Amino acid sequence: MEKEKFKTIDDLIQGIESIVSKNRGSLSDYDVVLLKNCSAKLKELKKLKKRKSDIPKEIITDIISIILRVFSSIAINDIM
Repeated sequence: MEKEKFKTIDDLIQGIESIVSKNRGSLSDYDVVLLKNCSAKLKELKKLKKRKSDIPKEIITDIISIILRVFSSIAINDIM
């Protein structure tokens, strides 16, 4: 059951780390740094959930903000 609880977070971390580990021409160095930061924040979120601690809304806001910033800039650059 414990493994099931964090499957979504683990999948997101794994997906982000997979994107970062591959040579992606559409990602700038700044995008890679942001995604690594996002992965670290997701790991922090997972630790807080395991401890059943209150999760600061700022962590969730930061994660969403980073994902939107990186992937919306890629989409905009592909259109132009």
